[in-house]
Amino acid sequence: MFIKNEIQKKKKIIFSFLKLLALNKPEWIYILFGCITSLINGGIEPDFALILSKLVSVLDECNLSEHIRNVNFYIILFIVCGIVILVTMFLQSFFFSMSSEGLTFRLRFRAYQTMLKNNVSWFDRAENSTGILCARLSTEASAVHEATGVLLEIFLRSFANLAIGIILGLYASWQLTLLMCIFVPFLILSGWLQTKVLSRFVKMDSIAMEKAANIVAQVIQNIRTVVQLTEENFFLEKYKQIIDKPYKKLKLRAHLNALLFALANSISFFAQAALFSFGGYLVRKNYILFEHIILIFSIVTFGAVSVSQSFAMVI
Repeated sequence: MFIKNEIQKKKKIIFSFLKLLALNKPEWIYILFGCITSLINGGIEPDFALILSKLVSVLDECNLSEHIRNVNFYIILFIVCGIVILVTMFLQSFFFSMSSEGLTFRLRFRAYQTMLKNNVSWFDRAENSTGILCARLSTEASAVHEATGVLLEIFLRSFANLAIGIILGLYASWQLTLLMCIFVPFLILSGWLQTKVLSRFVKMDSIAMEKAANIVAQVIQNIRTVVQLTEENFFLEKYKQIIDKPYKKLKLRAHLNALLFALANSISFFAQAALFSFGGYLVRKNYILFEHIILIFSIVTFGAVSVSQSFAMVI
């Protein structure tokens, strides 16, 4: 029963995402170019790692003139990578922001239109008060940035990063790459747990903030009555009680966040210990070069961290 509910939940998420993309159809050209620039941007980091590993190997060059020539060459490649990242990062943010703003406007307009079509009794409910409805129009429609533009941007960039990285790693040394792939699920899981716990607390805070915004809106609308009845302290205390609940949960949030943050960062050091110990053995046996160790370390480690961020947003 639990598995069936989870499958149905995932189907609803996929359907909602596809429905949002359908609403975003007028901005399809922005989405297309945003996806292309995200893939290019994601493929730059493995190239950066490849250049870095080659630069490390150049330091062993004994010929001074050859050494300087090779170093200058790789420095130019670093500058080129920086320019490409600068341009693609700007373009992908621009394209996805344009598409997301169009979708946000469309959803906000439809939500407001739907509210106006309801009966008067619908507005008498506590959950449909003026403050809460205004807060929803302000926040919920804007949250689609994370459901479409930002989600596609991070997912495509991370996919290109990890896919190209693993291909380069397997080409350099399949033994080291497979060893590092053992740590990839743990890196992704730790990053996913950290992001999910934080997002859960953010959701709790948003619910409390909706109630607090409702009180503020009601008091400001009826400020004359509140002052005449001298109830300022009553509403102030009520507002304080609402915002005090998420504040008390900050202690639990701090402990959980510290634990997960420590876990996420410590796993990368365990991976480095395994990588350099086994890599040293392979270098000693003349199976690989030292530059291959640097290449695989940079590619797999940074790629896994990047994927964990997108993985947490997707699931």
